Amino acid sequence: MSAAAYKQSFGLFDDISEPMWNRMRDTAKRTGWYTNPTNPLYKVKDESFWLGNNLYPNFHCPHIERVGGGEGTKFLCYPHRLVDRPEVTKKKECLIYSVGCAGDFNFEDAMSLKYNKECEIHVFDPADWTRKNDIENKNIHYHPWGLVSTYDKNHKSVVWPKGRGGGFKTFQESLDILGHQNRTVDIFKIDCEGCEWSTHKDWIGFGFRQILVETHGVPQPTGGKGRWYQDPMNVTDYFQDFKDNGYVLFNRDPNGQLGMELAFLKLDEDFYG
Repeated sequence: MSAAAYKQSFGLFDDISEPMWNRMRDTAKRTGWYTNPTNPLYKVKDESFWLGNNLYPNFHCPHIERVGGGEGTKFLCYPHRLVDRPEVTKKKECLIYSVGCAGDFNFEDAMSLKYNKECEIHVFDPADWTRKNDIENKNIHYHPWGLVSTYDKNHKSVVWPKGRGGGFKTFQESLDILGHQNRTVDIFKIDCEGCEWSTHKDWIGFGFRQILVETHGVPQPTGGKGRWYQDPMNVTDYFQDFKDNGYVLFNRDPNGQLGMELAFLKLDEDFYG
């Protein structure tokens, strides 16, 4: 087993040799996320083209598993390691955040069943999709609010009609309410109909071990009248924040014409060093 792989993955990889880990690191460091690295915004106004030609994984996870079904399908790296690590099992620390559901609990139900309720799952959505006995039977905790940004006051998610009159809280407010300021969140799933663009600076530095984000559309450098996000944004700056916080991209899965399921893994700062 590679000591570096174990350390730099926060104990996730316990079966990778030193030579293999070195190859994985070299590949990740030399592989960019953009087809045209000297001009990554090439044809960004053509959202379908840009999504189809960028954001390809730069990291090979040896074991990826598909979990859930339908709109709730997500891809996890080494999912069996969420609960079979001694430091997790003994302290019951497996924790999952799921932002956005619109009443679709396919992913959360699959995670609860997979881990026999050992993972504490928290779901956030600005509508009341509460299901009876979820806490007792599935360890799924529902919270009827969505995420709102502390810094982007203009954007509002294009939520489902049922949630348009619902409540919203910042990521920090949610942590404080739940008392999770010092907890490790193993999986952060976010599918919030556009709020991924306006809130990420609030949560990108929290240290989630894996981030499963569905992006909607492609924000434009000069802004516009797009459905999902209208303010000016250099989308490569957005994804650079992931890399700057130690994330590698291990899976992409197109979802419709302008949707993209992206799966990121958190690695120690030494990985890119």
